[in-house]
Amino acid sequence: MKKYSIDSRTINKGDIYICLPNGEPYIEEAIQRGAAGYLVMDRIQCANWMNQIYNFPSKKLVVIGVTGTNGKTSVCHFLGQALEKLGKKPYVLGTLTSPLTTPESIDIAQKMDAHVKNGGTHFVMEVSSHAIAQHRVYGIEFDITALTNISQDHLDYHLTFSSYKETKLSFIKNYGVLKLQSSDFLNKKLCFQSSLNGGFTLKNLTCTQEILRLLDYSDKEISLSLKDVSPPPGRFEILKSTHRQVVVDYAHTPDGLKNVLESAKEMLGNGSLHVVFGCGGDRDRGKRPKMARIAVDIADTVWITQDNPRTENPDQIVADILNGLSLDEQRGVEVINDRADAIETAILKMGELDMLVIAGKGHEPYQILNDRVIDFDDRLVALKVLSTL
Repeated sequence: MKKYSIDSRTINKGDIYICLPNGEPYIEEAIQRGAAGYLVMDRIQCANWMNQIYNFPSKKLVVIGVTGTNGKTSVCHFLGQALEKLGKKPYVLGTLTSPLTTPESIDIAQKMDAHVKNGGTHFVMEVSSHAIAQHRVYGIEFDITALTNISQDHLDYHLTFSSYKETKLSFIKNYGVLKLQSSDFLNKKLCFQSSLNGGFTLKNLTCTQEILRLLDYSDKEISLSLKDVSPPPGRFEILKSTHRQVVVDYAHTPDGLKNVLESAKEMLGNGSLHVVFGCGGDRDRGKRPKMARIAVDIADTVWITQDNPRTENPDQIVADILNGLSLDEQRGVEVINDRADAIETAILKMGELDMLVIAGKGHEPYQILNDRVIDFDDRLVALKVLSTL
């Protein structure tokens, strides 16, 4: 079978270049790399074409799609572990396994086809709002679709919250034989005792439990498969240190930050709660002051730093964050633009009974600074500081 690719840089001799919207400038590069030809398509045409080329692979798998502002990664991660314990062979596609949370339809079709040929049974995938709007999941036959929650995010792309919300809801409306919304599981109780921390984690486990019920598993099977699951990397990840309590989390939305800080507060006891966070550059500016408001309202000490500033002026990002606070409150927070310095300073100023939440990047092993991508892992930076105490 010929290889198809939407990335001209990966073209080898004899391949076919799929030119999606705005990909025309790269046709010449694809030809120079030896492409046997190219096809100009929109995303719906591409999805239809790939389904035909790979013989409709979603029909040969149990496909579960999870969307929502927060919780997608955790639910899919839990579900993948549970299905393995239940004797199935799942593939989990999402933030932890793909550069894009939801890749283009051509990449999804290729991964599904490979999984079928490898004896796979289930395909569990995170579905982002960008992917829904851009028809990346068009033509996939989902057996189950689930919506974890909806709160503000990605308004740089969707422009309004109503548009973002409608995009998320359209996935549940238009896809899935069986559908699960947050209202279907929020008031349900777990049928097992979990050792994992955080109220939001329990919500994600409950969502996973209800998906397994839709797959016709009994409560006994669900209990055995879910009670010992591990959280995904960078999601309320408590660093192993005997010196201080430090939590790293991916929370990068107002609702996500609120959930993480409230859960940390519940665990804390008599100490103080500290938080280090920033906001991504070239992204939704509207959530920045809201995150500041949440941080100051819940945490005792707030450190503001950078989180993938990209091409945006770091000072402007900080100014947007501080706009959520009064002048007196602004004087009460500390701004350290260098993220490593911010983490180190926060840890060194912690008391033994305190807890620090480092929010925003979670599992990400990089920092995007203008046109550079540097190695940077919140966990490694924090552990290095903790080792000196």
